[in-house]
Formats: sequence, C-alpha cells, structure tokens
Amino acid sequence: MKSWRYPDIMRVEVSVMPIQTVLAASLRSPHTRKLWWWVVAAAPAIVLFDYLAVSPIGSDVFLWFKMIFVFGCFAALLGVVVLPFFLIFKKWRKATVAWLLLSVCFLAASLVGFVVGNNVRKMAFEGLAERSMVLVEAVHSYEETKGYPPESLVDLVPEYIDAVPSTGMMAYPEYRYSVGEDAKYFSGNPWVLRVPAPSGGINFDEFLYFPLQNYPASGYGGQLVKVGKWAYSRE
Repeated sequence: MKSWRYPDIMRVEVSVMPIQTVLAASLRSPHTRKLWWWVVAAAPAIVLFDYLAVSPIGSDVFLWFKMIFVFGCFAALLGVVVLPFFLIFKKWRKATVAWLLLSVCFLAASLVGFVVGNNVRKMAFEGLAERSMVLVEAVHSYEETKGYPPESLVDLVPEYIDAVPSTGMMAYPEYRYSVGEDAKYFSGNPWVLRVPAPSGGINFDEFLYFPLQNYPASGYGGQLVKVGKWAYSRE
C-alpha cells in the first residue's frame, strides 16, 4: 500500500514593515503619488466650503464643490472594502498597499473636515438665531398690537422695524414667512419664519422659528435640533 504526501498548495510569507517604511513607499508609489494632494486638501477645503456658505461674502456654489469630497469618500470607502482582497496577489501587492493607505488617509482627513465644518455651521446658525430675534420680536409686537400677525414681513416696516433684514449668510440670504393656512402645516402655528439651508447637493435642510415653540422631534424632511428659540431641520 502506497502512502501519499500532500504537497504544499500555498505558502504565504508575511513580513511586517515599520509604518514609516509603508508610508514612505506609498508616497513614492507611481500609482498614487500625484493623488496625495487630495488628502492634504480635504480637511481645509471642506471647512472652507462650509464657512463660505454661512459667511456674508460666500455663496451656495461652494457647497456643490464639497460634494466632490463626498463622492471621493464613497470611492475611498469602496477601496477600503475591496482592496484587501488584492493583497494575496504578489504582483499587485505594492500598488494595493499604496491605494489602500491613500484611501484610509483620505477618509480620515475628510472626516476631520466634515466634523469641523459641521461645527462651523452650528456656530453660524447659533449666531443667526440671536440676530433674528429683532425680526421675531417685531412680528410678535405687530401681532400683540393688531390682534393678528402681518400678512408679510413688509407690513412691519417702518413702524415695527426699519427694514426687513437679511440673514447675513450669502448662501441663505432671505427669510421666508408663512402665515394663516400655510403656517398651520407647521404644527398649527399662526405664523412661521423659515430659512432654507441646504448643506450640499440636493438637500432640504431648513432653519425654523415657531412662535408656539412646539417643535416636534422630527418632521418637515428631517430631524429637528433646537438652536436657541429656533430649530434646525436636518434632512
């Protein structure tokens, strides 16, 4: 009776290199060398785009530029999931490591940018809530005097306010005012102030003021978060 010896089907040799060596090799890789500036630019660019949307000198166009980094994150996330499977092929291993490291670093840098940018927006809308109280108090004064809310914000001028103010945000410059039946949609309020505030791409975020202060936890396209006496509806 013959005895059989099973041959080695696969032998895997694993060598652990210092992270400095891996990073240096990835930076020098011809496959990814020209793309590292995207990693460097991600965080400051995202924060800058968010700032320019809520500043007096910016534009909502910059929020569309931010979507480039959103799509880049989807691509990088796909790379993090798929690329490890290519590490088993020796001829593709160096390129795969370079792409994998680039993807991870891009995701990390973008995450920092989104977190900081979100805080920039939060502080900006906190400031808007405070600035808007002049307009809010004018509407309340009109309502107390007349017994009913104004038909439009223009009715407040000049008795209750010198002029209808802007928001001070170039991307979202105007207040929208709803009264009567249109306002009742918003939890039965007699009137409502709104500032449409999309945060990038096709988005329907809004900044809302309800005189009854009866904000629901969710509704109007998203979750509502109180900001002073206002609420931010995040889609």
